[in-house]
Amino acid sequence: MLAFGLCEPETYTDEGLSYWVVGPLHVSEWLLNQNAVVMTAAFIPIFALGLVFYTFELGVMSPVLLLIAAITLWFLIRSSKTKAM
Repeated sequence: MLAFGLCEPETYTDEGLSYWVVGPLHVSEWLLNQNAVVMTAAFIPIFALGLVFYTFELGVMSPVLLLIAAITLWFLIRSSKTKAM
C-alpha cells in the first residue's frame, strides 16, 4: 500500500503463483490433511502471529493509536529514568 516498488522484482512459479503464496499454500494444504488435534495445535501459534501482525498494522495505519503508543512509551521511559535516580 505504501511502496509499490517492492512488488516489481516479484517472481512466480510455473503455475503462475507468487513465491510468497506458495509456501503458506503448501502448509495450509498439509494442515488440511492432518488430524484435528494437529490442526488445532498449529492454529494457535498461527492465530497468535496473525494477531501480532494485525495489531502492528492497526497501530501503524491509525495515527491516533500511534500517538497513544508514542505518549505511553514516553511516559514509561520518563518514569524509569526518575526511578533510577
